[in-house]
Amino acid sequence: MNARQRKLVSGTASCRRKIVLFSAPLCFLLYTPICFAAVWHVDVDNASGTEDGTSWATAFSTVQPAVDAAYAAGGGEVWVAEGTYTGTTDWIVVLADGVHVYGGFAGTETFKSERDWTIHVAEIDGEDVRGCVDAPVDIGTFDGFTVTRGSNFGGGGMDIGGGSLGPLVSNCIFIDNHSTDRGGGISVSQGAATVSDCTFIDNSADDVGGGIYI
Repeated sequence: MNARQRKLVSGTASCRRKIVLFSAPLCFLLYTPICFAAVWHVDVDNASGTEDGTSWATAFSTVQPAVDAAYAAGGGEVWVAEGTYTGTTDWIVVLADGVHVYGGFAGTETFKSERDWTIHVAEIDGEDVRGCVDAPVDIGTFDGFTVTRGSNFGGGGMDIGGGSLGPLVSNCIFIDNHSTDRGGGISVSQGAATVSDCTFIDNSADDVGGGIYI
């Protein structure tokens, strides 16, 4: 950088702003925001006694509190460590708009790119008595999970009922889910969805769409 250039960098924990000033025959200002999504952590093996989701050491032990915290904060990412996640309510996980949920973490990562969902399997298990994932969202992500043994009227593994965009569901395995009506693996009961790089194995439905119903 020469004497005719000045670079100023300012920011917070979640968003860094870069301002570059050029002094030249024609002066101008470049303003580039570089923002980072807030992250909440989930690890079923957390036994610290503290669960606020702000780090792996204080991760939530179930997925839903992390989704709720991200939504309350205006959106963000939920990183889920390997392990089996069950529940006691009708759905184990209910997604929320603006929340992006990723599995495949060992529980030590700093960057999302470090995860590997084929090695560090995060499993949502309905135990053949409840639905796994409810997705009544227009903007959201569910990526890198194994969804198994879900049981529900529509969408044993996942029921999608959002708006015109719908969630992005990717890098998931739907296995051994059942619907007493339609969409054993996934049911798109309303709106739209993008499903990519997912595998469907031995899902079933009493009516139509054993793997997926659209």
